[in-house]
Amino acid sequence: MESQVIRLYKMGNTSKSVLQPSCVAPGVNTRAVHEFNVQSGYCLPDEQTEEERARESERASISRSLRVVRELAACNPWSYFVTITLSPEKWDRENPEALQAAIREESKRWKRKNKKGESKCSGYKYLFVPERHKDGSIHLHGLVMGLPLTMIEPYTMEEVRGSTPLPAYICNKVREGESIYHCPEWDSLFGYNLIEPIRDLDKVSSYLIKYISKDLGACTFASRYWCSRGLQRASLVAKFYIAETSPYGQETKIKQYRTYMQERAIVGSKGMMYSESYRPAIFRGRTCESQKLMSVVAYIDNRIYPLFKIVQYLESQYAKTPNHHIPNFSAELQIINVENIKKWRAKQYA
Repeated sequence: MESQVIRLYKMGNTSKSVLQPSCVAPGVNTRAVHEFNVQSGYCLPDEQTEEERARESERASISRSLRVVRELAACNPWSYFVTITLSPEKWDRENPEALQAAIREESKRWKRKNKKGESKCSGYKYLFVPERHKDGSIHLHGLVMGLPLTMIEPYTMEEVRGSTPLPAYICNKVREGESIYHCPEWDSLFGYNLIEPIRDLDKVSSYLIKYISKDLGACTFASRYWCSRGLQRASLVAKFYIAETSPYGQETKIKQYRTYMQERAIVGSKGMMYSESYRPAIFRGRTCESQKLMSVVAYIDNRIYPLFKIVQYLESQYAKTPNHHIPNFSAELQIINVENIKKWRAKQYA
């Protein structure tokens, strides 16, 4: 297991820095480890109630979904920002899984080759976030690429003035002279849809994250985001370690890291994100930073703070080789059991 590790990733024009004071090796089933430690007497039983564990699981799921959506939005060359309003006459609002299946099948159909070896749009990929309004209506917000101009049409003033009413947002955009489009196939399949060219991918990515975070906790869908396979993900740039072996030295270094990242994190779009990870009961209740905070994720706009500058700072402050710290138990506590753990904890809080 690695300890006190910092990972720096590149995500398009954004960098992501992740600090994990307690980093568990990939593939380790931490819940199974915890249950084994409880049975062997190394750890105390879990003090959380079922309701508390459910809330924690929900919070972790939301945080994980936000990180993945931000990463996919920032790492891929999207062309259009899309909003789809589903027609209640065409779709059952109580069956969103059918909608997800339809989007997946439509993508396959568009990329399927004919006898001439051609397809409608071979490079089509999508990232959609479903949203359910209070009245039960379902909307999709997302990003697409590889959608050719032959498959979309611009909204015109004739349509705005026509007998079929359009949403006010579309009418206002057309009256202002902006180029906005719709896909006729989506019109017949889903309902109203709005396709806007992306002029600043980083702003659109931040907007999408900020928009969906409001209602993500109340999501009733099986999946919080729907996306194509094969999308690009963040690439690891460097890995650093906090080399101090004393708890005080680790706490100081973690505070320095948090201060540096908070001053440079993207403002107004959840630039700093926190997430809990597995922690043995023996450490529950400690007050130092290295135990209180298990993971920090910071997003930084590299057009303002270049990636190489962040690398230079981390190289000057942290080590490039892993370090392992073994707690210094006194001789009387070398035999690990429930009673000795209680004695050890009592001394810590005396």
